[in-house]
Amino acid sequence: MKIKRFRSDRGGEYDSNEFNKFIQSLGIIHETTPPYSPSSNGVAERKNRTLIDLTNAMLVSSCASSNLWDEVVLTACYILNRIPNKKTNLTSFELWRGYKPNLSYLKAWGCLTYVRLTNPKRPKLGAKAATCVFIGYATTTFLNGDLHEEIYMDQPEGFVMLGQEDKVCKLTKSLYGLK
Repeated sequence: MKIKRFRSDRGGEYDSNEFNKFIQSLGIIHETTPPYSPSSNGVAERKNRTLIDLTNAMLVSSCASSNLWDEVVLTACYILNRIPNKKTNLTSFELWRGYKPNLSYLKAWGCLTYVRLTNPKRPKLGAKAATCVFIGYATTTFLNGDLHEEIYMDQPEGFVMLGQEDKVCKLTKSLYGLK
């Protein structure tokens, strides 16, 4: 599937010469809507409205802080790309990748999750996992897979190493739902 036209609302995000040269080199026509006329860009405006409505609903229902809005938008977009279109009965994911997405792992955003503690930090008695909140789907890692970037996190509450309270943990394996 090739992009033929790109329509923007003159918001400034796509007005750079570098961007215009790039899309022209790909043979894409850049159309801009008249100023102050969001209805001229109906499909994009409806998609933005849907994303904002989903984001608000997910934040409110999970009682999460609004500073996580970017993670919620990514998750809402991730889910929308896996919902069938009324006309084609295909998902955006299917059109892009050529096969149906696996939906068996979807979870409610903001739900309680548990991260298994690695052996050096796991006590013989007591909790074997740290309690966390699900904030989205990893885009480049797999469950218990090797990481190709450096990711650090605060020490889980209840498992802070004595004398090293100001230290953070470096993740060596990816964990489902962490980015």
